[in-house]
Amino acid sequence: MESTAQVLARLIDSSAVAVLQIRTANGVLSLEARFLKEGHREGDRGVWVRLSGGGSDFIDRLIESAAPVLAQADEGPRRLTFVSSFLMRKRALLGGDQVLMAWPGEIKSQERRKSPRERIDDDAEVRAALVGHGPTAVQGGLPVQVWDLSTDGACVVCMAKTVGKIQREDVLQLQLRFGEKEYRVSTKVCRVQDAGKGLVRLGMRFEDEKGDVEFRGRVAHFLEELRARRVRRSLNQAFGKVA
Repeated sequence: MESTAQVLARLIDSSAVAVLQIRTANGVLSLEARFLKEGHREGDRGVWVRLSGGGSDFIDRLIESAAPVLAQADEGPRRLTFVSSFLMRKRALLGGDQVLMAWPGEIKSQERRKSPRERIDDDAEVRAALVGHGPTAVQGGLPVQVWDLSTDGACVVCMAKTVGKIQREDVLQLQLRFGEKEYRVSTKVCRVQDAGKGLVRLGMRFEDEKGDVEFRGRVAHFLEELRARRVRRSLNQAFGKVA
């Protein structure tokens, strides 16, 4: 497993750009930052970045309050995420202000997908049921737990003995309810995985059909709401609300 220093060294060498998200009283503010070099402030280790956006007075207030900063940077097929804060600022002759960010304690790495999946928590108010077709049909509607969701498909978890012998390439109807609306979409099973404790995890791909554009648009909007909620929760858990 790579160390934080190794990951940051690559981001600096490649002059990678990160999206910084900061919670304020008016919502979540996003800034872009380019990695420049390592730095220190009174013995505190950090990394210098050049900001794009954000006024100097605002940045100084964030430094004074040690406001939390959620950073996300893409590196090839992976997305890197860490929480930091601003330590000091200096004005550059060219470009935006340079800011020293605190050295992160941990950098999380997650695979990026063509259609990013969003983990569905219990409080997301998503409900689903399976309805089968063909020789492996599931009789009636079978309630399942939605594990994650994207505009291209979903992953659901259910009892193995209940769903029977579902296999890859099986076509199933998925009844999906979110955002106070219910949809019934055709899906093709692309993955069947033993989840332990008598559970099975089904990866399902949405099949193109009439009304598909509208449905996927609503899914995309719903996922954006979930991501915004997750960002707010992460910032609150890490540092609490910033005024």
